[in-house]
Amino acid sequence: MHTTISLLSALIPIIIPVSLGSISSPNLLPTPPMGFNNWARFMCDLNETLFLGTASAMISTGLRRAGYNRLNLDDCWMAYDRAPDSSPIEHDQIPPRHPMARPPPRVPRLPPRHLPRRRKPHLRRVPRLIRARGARRPNLRCIKSG
Repeated sequence: MHTTISLLSALIPIIIPVSLGSISSPNLLPTPPMGFNNWARFMCDLNETLFLGTASAMISTGLRRAGYNRLNLDDCWMAYDRAPDSSPIEHDQIPPRHPMARPPPRVPRLPPRHLPRRRKPHLRRVPRLIRARGARRPNLRCIKSG
């Protein structure tokens, strides 16, 4: 009897939060990255006017407020062939300056995507750190066992 009561008293704190832990407002759930991909509709016929019009339409129709905050550009600048030495061939349709590199300031911009930065150790410092650790213990000896 005592074991049953102690088992139930141990399980009650686990069972109650699970049963009461339902989400009260589904509007607070995070949404996946949503946006518009031009390839499905316009294929390779993308130009600056179409891009700016699509961005303005996403904002004016309320899609931005609904979570659609990305505009995927598929500009069809791919080359299927390679040079005889297997190096990539420069595509002949690439303009010298991409016309959409900087949209004009009159366009309402979508918010930029912020990615977290990962800090990587600087490889030049690693040997110095290892030497510094060894310098702290100059009397370290290799001991053979057996």
